[in-house]
Amino acid sequence: MRKQSSIKEVLLNAPSNIFWDIIDLLTSRFGSNLERYYERNIGREYIREYKLFDIKPTDKILHIGSGSFPLSEMILSRIVDTKIIGIDKNPVTIRRAKEVIRRRTLEDSIEILAGDGTNYPMENFDIVIISSCAQPKIPILKHVFKDLDRGNKVILREKEISIKPLIEYIIRCDKIEIIDKITHHPFPFYHPLGWESYYLQKK
Repeated sequence: MRKQSSIKEVLLNAPSNIFWDIIDLLTSRFGSNLERYYERNIGREYIREYKLFDIKPTDKILHIGSGSFPLSEMILSRIVDTKIIGIDKNPVTIRRAKEVIRRRTLEDSIEILAGDGTNYPMENFDIVIISSCAQPKIPILKHVFKDLDRGNKVILREKEISIKPLIEYIIRCDKIEIIDKITHHPFPFYHPLGWESYYLQKK
């Protein structure tokens, strides 16, 4: 039964990741109507998430897996007064993200850097956001949970189809508390291609 479940997860998870990558790329490169759609629909979900999870203007935030079109950072720049740091491992993705930030004249609010979520320093951040596209997820979680200061928070985003093993791992971490969660189903991310966001705190 577990083998069948794993095959299903792989088959659904891979196309979902590819879809996100394509949308991210097209939005960063061509903008216009697609950019407005992406910001309106996906951005609305991020705003809902940030309100529910009580993001404060003074929070120092790291986003792991910022992508070609760093929408999380752009939405956060309207909420926080600190400089938001987004990291990614792909040099091409980083270059495109920087172009978007430059086009939006958000260089004073957002910085996109080369970085790996499995070893990036965590001590300067109050909140770490882990993108659904950030991989490998468990090693990233292990590093974040180890290096993050007590009382600080993690927002973990993951597709519905692949969230279960991550939650099982989190439950086994006695120093991590699940505070809240939110489920996202904006068009066209209907079940099971939607995603969930978990709000975690290090005890």
